[in-house]
This record gives sequence, C-alpha cells and structure tokens, in this order.
Amino acid sequence: MRHSKPLCLAAIAGGILFIALSCGHGSSSSGSSSSTPPPPSTTADATISLSDPGTCASPSGPFAHVWVTITKVTANVSATAGPTDSGWVTLLDLTSKPAQIDLLSLTPTTSTSNNACVLNLLGTGTGLPPGNYQQVRLYLLANNASGTGVSSNNCAAGFFNCVGLATGGVGELQLTSEPTTGIQIPTAEIMGGGLNLVAGQTANVNLDFSACASIVQESNGDYRLKPVLYAGTIPQTTNAISGTVVDNNTKGAIANAVVLVEQPDSSGIDRVVESQLTASDGTFLFCPLPAGNYDLVVAAALPTPVSVPPIGVGTAYNPTVTFSTPAGTASLTIPLVPEGANGISSSPTKFTGTVSTAGAQAVTVDVDLSVLHQATPTGGSPVQFTVPSFPGSSSNVETGSYINCPSGTTCATYNLYVPASNPSAGTYSSTGTTYSTPDSGNVAYTVDAQAFVDDGSNTSDCSFSDVSTALNSGGGTLLAAGGALVTVQTLAFTGCQ
Repeated sequence: MRHSKPLCLAAIAGGILFIALSCGHGSSSSGSSSSTPPPPSTTADATISLSDPGTCASPSGPFAHVWVTITKVTANVSATAGPTDSGWVTLLDLTSKPAQIDLLSLTPTTSTSNNACVLNLLGTGTGLPPGNYQQVRLYLLANNASGTGVSSNNCAAGFFNCVGLATGGVGELQLTSEPTTGIQIPTAEIMGGGLNLVAGQTANVNLDFSACASIVQESNGDYRLKPVLYAGTIPQTTNAISGTVVDNNTKGAIANAVVLVEQPDSSGIDRVVESQLTASDGTFLFCPLPAGNYDLVVAAALPTPVSVPPIGVGTAYNPTVTFSTPAGTASLTIPLVPEGANGISSSPTKFTGTVSTAGAQAVTVDVDLSVLHQATPTGGSPVQFTVPSFPGSSSNVETGSYINCPSGTTCATYNLYVPASNPSAGTYSSTGTTYSTPDSGNVAYTVDAQAFVDDGSNTSDCSFSDVSTALNSGGGTLLAAGGALVTVQTLAFTGCQ
C-alpha cells in the first residue's frame, strides 16, 4: 500500500494544468500573524478535472482522437431539478473561452508503484454556495456555434465536437441536447451520492467521461454522442487500482489487454465501471475510484504481424477474474492463461446477431451490448460478470428501419469478438491471489442488450430495458469456440414508445 500525499498543482507548457495526486510536500512561510483572525469564509471553491481511461484508442481501436468542446459545468442540490428549474449553480464557466479536450489523451500518466494519478484540470470555480449537490450538468459547445472563442479548433471547419479516425480523417460527433440542457450526471452516477462543497474549503471534483461507451455509429455511418459520465470529489489520498497483466507461462508483460473494473448492478450482474487497455509494458491504472471493492476482468487476443485485428490472433488468452479488489490496491500482477497447446489458438469467437424493437410505433433506440458469463469467488456463490469484448466489436448500436426488419419494428445488427475459453478466477488477497485453472472445452455465454432512448438521456421506455439470450439462432446453447462465427438468437425489445 502506498502512503497518502498532499494534493498539489503543477503547470506544463502550453498553459494546461494538471492535478497531481502524488507530489512533494508543501512548505509553510513564517512571519507575524494578526492578533485578530480573519472571519470564516461562507463560500466554497471547486477545482474541476476530467479523466477518461478508454479502450477505443488506436492502434487497437477505431479512434485516434475524440474531441469535445466544454462551455460550463453546473450543479444543483436537488436531485429532481430540471435543466431550466431554479437552484442551478455554475461551478465553472468557460463560455467566453471554451475548452476543447481530446478525451483519448486523458489516460493518467502513471507510476504504478505508488498509484500516482494525473488528471486534466478544466479550471477552478470560486465563491460557490456550500451544499451537497445531487446532480451535475456538463455543457458542450454547439457544432454550429459562431464567435465561440475557441482558440484552436482540432475538428474540421463547421463543427467543434468530432472523432479522429485511426484510419485518418475526422468525423463530426453529432449532439442532441448537450449544448442546451447539458449532459446530466444524476445522483446515482456521483461518488458518495453527491458533491459536498464545504465553506472555506476547496473540493477537487473529477468528471469521468467514458468516451468509448459514449459514441454510437449510426446506420448511415455518422457518429453521435450518447454521453456516459460519472462525477465525484477526489480525496487527498487517491483510491486507485494499478497493476500489470502477464502471460501465466512466460511471465512476460501483455500489451493491449482489455481490463474491466466491474461492480454488481441492482440485479447482481457485474457491470463495467471503467475500462482500458494495458500499456506497452502491460501496466494499467484506474484512478480515481470511489472507495469500495471491485471485480477486475482481464482478457487479451494478440494480433499476428500479418493479420488485420481483430480477426487474426497469434495468442489468445482465457479471461481472468479477480474478485473483491479494494480501491487503493497497487502493483497487482494478473496472469492470463494462453489458450490451446503451446499457447497457440485461433481467433476469438465472433458473435453476430440482430436487436429489434416493437411498440406503438417504429421507435429508434440505442442498444448497449455485452457478453456475460459466470465465475465463483473463493468460498462464495457464482457471479455473473461482463466478459471483455475485443476491439472491432460493435458494442453500441442504433436501431433503424431497414428493408430486412420485421414489419412494424426497427432493428440493427452487431458483432462481438470475445475469448473462446473459460475463465480463471481468484479472490484478492494482500498476501497473494490464487487463481483457479480454467475449465476445458467450449464456453457457454449469454448475450445481453440494454435499450435507451436515443436522445442522450440514458433512459428507456420499452417494456423491459434489458433482454438477454443464452441461445444461438438454431435454439441451441450459445457456445464459443476458437475462430467460430456464431449467430445469436434475435434480442427483441417490446412495448417501446
């Protein structure tokens, strides 16, 4: 475990500030003090930072950049206040000089030996009313804005929010209500259930913008923002989890492994809280995290030099699950077991299928897709967890009206590339985690779909917002096998309005 260190600010070239949660001790100055102490402050300050550990960055993912242009951050002590209701406080106002941020450049610069964490600082708001704020809204600059004050626009002329493709070129990131009503971060997505601003103190507020989960490619090829954000105050001592992913046999580091940090949802299914790819030396760092325990799920499929990812694989690995890993854990070593004889395996399994919606009218919805499986913690009951999907998967799709959709429905097709092997599992121990040997044979998976209204609100108005299947299109068990193409039974949402 690392020792806690005081918070400090550092400046770098270009005027961009970073919050560094691992730094030298501050110094105090001596001198005469007034016999009359100053009156206590009745207001609070807040520094606002931004983070995004992403898995969709090139070379493994489709994007080189995800640029968004931020104008302001507001908050309200009421959890139910609408965007035009009273009580909104501007935590940070950038409207005169909006900040254009590349979300894929925000992965913390780290030293995994001490869980150092570096986050991009947007700015500091002063003179704020104290209180426990129950929701936050992040506003973006409209793509068609004029006279904006943006000093350097990295997007093409005519818009200010965009994706830079790994293959070259820039595509507009289409917005819905983000410039007018902001991106809502409700109480459920705020660490500790609220932002507590205390009179006379400065709160360090971090916004975690999950860029990779926030981009939907529409049926016409355009990109649209469906924002997924979390917020919270950063303690002086960082709650980080860091480590290295290695080959179980050679002990060599594995680059570009997919690492998922998960916690159970209301139904007990482990859902992804954050995700990222390991660095070239196999390391990863998630920071900051709320205090608590997390399940880490890791998998990797390494492309051969002559292949086009993710189809060709030189070495594929079984997933590894580390249960009950506490925030604040540093220098984990997570082993991945190579599939097949001599560590050589064919490609991951490719699941392909269709999602459809039916209701009073043909409704377009956003659908988040994932693959689920079970593993058992030491001395516990089986836990259904989210399996890593490799780059190239279409995990976020938008339904539309196509010629092959059933009458009265909208639909979309998807592909998910997943490990073709059973997991290894262990429960975290500070003295060393022991992992089980993966079961042999094909692995049985469940494909899960969650539907949301395509207005950026992350709400659903279908009869059931979550549907899943463990069957293939022929009605048999949904089994994964190396290099196999498996068609999944259609996932149908009904009662959509």
